[in-house]
Amino acid sequence: MTASNVIPIGKSSLDKLTETAYREFDGQFTIMKLGSNWRVCLGPKDREGTARTAVGTTLDEALAGLEAQRPKPAGYDELQAEWDKAW
Repeated sequence: MTASNVIPIGKSSLDKLTETAYREFDGQFTIMKLGSNWRVCLGPKDREGTARTAVGTTLDEALAGLEAQRPKPAGYDELQAEWDKAW
């Protein structure tokens, strides 16, 4: 494999995905490259798994979409506002 055909992956995005998978889904996640799109999902994939994946034209875009579609815990917005004020 040469440097020209290596796909650059944002290490921090992949690290965050791995940490979330281990913390919440027993370490299971799937990354797929299908045609021109990337698909990412957390947890075990079932028959409907492809429909529940986040899609993007880049891996980082798909990972950002996965984070956006995950439910936030109760009170998240208030905590985020307090955090933003503190910094």
